[in-house]
Amino acid sequence: MKNSRNYTPFVLSLLVGFSSLSIEVLWVRVISFSVHTVPQAFSYVLIVFLLGIAAGSFIGKRLCQSGKYDLYFAAALALMVAAVVDFASLRMLVLENRLLNIALYSTLIFITALLKSIVFPIAHHLGSNDSDRVAASVSYVYFGNIMGSTLGPLATTFIFLNWFTTAHTFSLIAGITGLASLLALSNASSKRYALAFTLIPALTISGVAFALPGKNIWYQLIDVGRTYAEQPGGHFRQTYESQYGVINIEASDTGDLVFGFGKYDGRINTDLMVNSNEIDRAYRVAGFHNEPANVLILGFSTGSWANVISWLPGVSTIDIIDINPDYAAMVKQEPKVAGILSDSRVDLHIDDGRRWLKRNPDRRFDLIVMNSSYYFRNAASHILSREMMELMQARLNTGGVVYFNTTGSPDAFATAADVFKYSYAYKHFVAASDSHFLLDRETTIERLAAMKNGDKYIFVSSPEEQIAMATMLAIPVVPYAQAEKTFTRAAELITDNTPVSEYRYGWLAGKLGLSDENAWPQARNTMTTETRDTATGIVSVQLTTTREALANAE
Repeated sequence: MKNSRNYTPFVLSLLVGFSSLSIEVLWVRVISFSVHTVPQAFSYVLIVFLLGIAAGSFIGKRLCQSGKYDLYFAAALALMVAAVVDFASLRMLVLENRLLNIALYSTLIFITALLKSIVFPIAHHLGSNDSDRVAASVSYVYFGNIMGSTLGPLATTFIFLNWFTTAHTFSLIAGITGLASLLALSNASSKRYALAFTLIPALTISGVAFALPGKNIWYQLIDVGRTYAEQPGGHFRQTYESQYGVINIEASDTGDLVFGFGKYDGRINTDLMVNSNEIDRAYRVAGFHNEPANVLILGFSTGSWANVISWLPGVSTIDIIDINPDYAAMVKQEPKVAGILSDSRVDLHIDDGRRWLKRNPDRRFDLIVMNSSYYFRNAASHILSREMMELMQARLNTGGVVYFNTTGSPDAFATAADVFKYSYAYKHFVAASDSHFLLDRETTIERLAAMKNGDKYIFVSSPEEQIAMATMLAIPVVPYAQAEKTFTRAAELITDNTPVSEYRYGWLAGKLGLSDENAWPQARNTMTTETRDTATGIVSVQLTTTREALANAE
């Protein structure tokens, strides 16, 4: 007479697959955040995780072969320790040295993968012992593991991370691992192991208390070697977390800093006189198009750029595309920039910019602005490639201009120059078009003077404004042929198939000394005090003349 099927090995296999792949997703998120979301982060986590799986499977195999141990108890013990490690991870994460951090990350990822992988061969062994149909029982247990490994990442990415913080999700997955431990322990043969029933809850409660998320988790991760540290050891005043990523805001007197998934994303500032976020790059658009009626902005970020662009004279419609809805939620809560969301000319689309352009082939624009993130981040080539440049080129009206942030990549500038007939750089921003588009200084000042937020002019001709405007206009707008002479290496084209900005010349290559991290020295303002005073005088006269003309027209 055949024994009834024991479902415990199947459930153990499913829960181990669920928790293992869920924790891997969370580790990819944490590691990516701490190393600027470079594309190598996923590969790093995968390598360490697979090594842990291999080691754990080997240990599980030896346990099964020895015949000396209660395998259910061995599985329960491994899962109990794994749960404690997962609970405690986010309180063990941050050290002052980045290399030590990487070593700690590797150890934690390896251990959690190893411990859970011990259970997989045990589940197979126990499952096959319950049946005379070994092949069928092995496939049954294997099916459970694959089911859990599929459901885990789906649930974590699309459900848990939308409902809970990353730290809470770590705790949730650790709790699931703890339940799997209890399930294995309930099948242990020796009654003396019942003491562990009290041990596991005690350790679990201790782990929860130890791993309760504090305010500084993301701040500590980002503070390791970060450039924009304003309050070392402090905390973010606001954090937005979801499946789309993590946005942090840090208070600052010169415009609150915004970090997008672990990297500086800008400041909440629209004041040219403050210019802490180099918002002059947005105001400089006034000199690139006479009347950009239809504007497309790819990337909402802090909302500062969208506000400045909306103040340009002649703007009739603004389409803003951002893949992360949390930026819109953030902007809505920030009084300095929230006005853009109530502007009747603005349509906000939550979508991938490139996909939106492909889905709207009939739309045409006079100006496309893309204040993209760092060229070395994961999928940056998606918006810097030749294919993306050609797509934007096809969506421009005659005389239209593309204006985007290369973040210092000579390859991004070379790619734009290869696609467009005219391409110029203002600082590390590139303006490109198939028509000559640069306006003279007089026209540029006139357009700056005409900028309005509702019925209020942006500039009131104060001495501070005149100096800021003169300083901005003194920074050269450099054609590609001239900029190319300053590159410290030969520029290469970025394409969908050759994402050189992310790999060959990416952040990791720079840190390893395989490429020059400053391959394109930025053009700077070289005005002396004397030339600044002269330029300021010219701006003052032009602003006054323009303001008088505007007043008479009204």
